[in-house]
Amino acid sequence: MKQWVQKAQSNRLKGEEFDLAELFHPVVFINACKQNASRNKIALDKLTLVTTFEESKASENAVRLKGLLLQGCSLHRNLLGPLSQKDEEF
Repeated sequence: MKQWVQKAQSNRLKGEEFDLAELFHPVVFINACKQNASRNKIALDKLTLVTTFEESKASENAVRLKGLLLQGCSLHRNLLGPLSQKDEEF
């Protein structure tokens, strides 16, 4: 946590990779990122979470995450989709 605070205080958050497994409540960090993005004159309720595995397609407000666990969706050809009964758990 100390490293996270040091990065935030020195404005080095953009371009860094964050391991959500280091947090007790990762949703709080994701919400803080959403609030930060809304400061660019976009209404908070109009923002949506967009994911990409290609850095070249990431927006200027992108946050690089690792250790993100998703539940209730599938991953096919690097695309998130709805979960079907025949999908395996991993």
